[in-house]
Amino acid sequence: GNEKYRARALAALAKRLEIAPDREHFVARLREGIVCLLWDCRQGKRDALLEVLAQEDLFRPPIVSTATLAAIAWHIGEICWEWRWA
Repeated sequence: GNEKYRARALAALAKRLEIAPDREHFVARLREGIVCLLWDCRQGKRDALLEVLAQEDLFRPPIVSTATLAAIAWHIGEICWEWRWA
């Protein structure tokens, strides 16, 4: 699908966080975009999900909490080391 491009677009917007006039609103909208993006990835290929999660500008504080980032890192490890790839 187009998840890779949507992730890149959100990441590009996230780079503008510091200059957003209403930072809280901006972060809330970015989080909504992340939720929609990840929801759409749920039935896709694992490599596409990993590519989305690799967007450094998007998956960082304050957009995503450090606790959430730690959970994401743990699950990436699980996906890469424990799952059997077809």
